Amino acid sequence: MISIIIINYNVKKYLIECLKSILKSNISIKFEIIIIDNNSDESIEDIEKIFDINNFKIFFLQNNLGFSKAVNYGIK
Repeated sequence: MISIIIINYNVKKYLIECLKSILKSNISIKFEIIIIDNNSDESIEDIEKIFDINNFKIFFLQNNLGFSKAVNYGIK
């Protein structure tokens, strides 16, 4: 299985396009999508209107830890 870790910080437009691209692809390997929200805007609330968020693992961080720490959080 492949884990796709996406860090979100106020990039709703890019997050939506990224998720659309992943879900439209013909990946033959089982995968999971992990979204780490780095204490950003309302991106995730808007994502809920477009996608079935039950298909994703979403973690909300209380503080913006920066990209590398957020990735490490997602790996855990």
